[in-house]
Amino acid sequence: MAQVLFVSPADVIKRTGINGNVDRDQMIQFIKIAQDIHVQGIMGTRLFEKFKTDIEAGNIPTNYQTLLDDYIQDMVVHYAAVEILPYIHYKVANGGIYTKGAENGTNVTKEELDYLVQKERDIAEHYARRFVDHMSFNNATYPEYNQNNNDDMYPSKNQNFAGWVL
Repeated sequence: MAQVLFVSPADVIKRTGINGNVDRDQMIQFIKIAQDIHVQGIMGTRLFEKFKTDIEAGNIPTNYQTLLDDYIQDMVVHYAAVEILPYIHYKVANGGIYTKGAENGTNVTKEELDYLVQKERDIAEHYARRFVDHMSFNNATYPEYNQNNNDDMYPSKNQNFAGWVL
């Protein structure tokens, strides 16, 4: 199966604080990581694969399109930002790893970057909780959600807030 993305780099740019000057081709790998690691764990393998197949075929049933538009894409966009943000500042090339800087700006500290990543993670987790809540009341509409077996990833149905460490 070809690489199928639930959102485009343009979607990530439009719906987050990531600037439009970021190389969109480099964003694709992080969108895929967000899908494979975060979103598949929330959706479960069978529902995740159903979406990949339907998107690739260009034939998404209406109820699945609604789920994609109203719940899944928001998760992917913000989990992708979580994965992208730490790498925007760095460039890996033949000569090594170096930082990029703006002519009219200053580089952020690690603490500031961690804050931005955590803000995006909080937003992504909000959308993940919305998805899980929706699925708890509508899982019969999406039978793939409960059809995982063997080495499939089972949907994580517990998206409780895990912050506020004192």
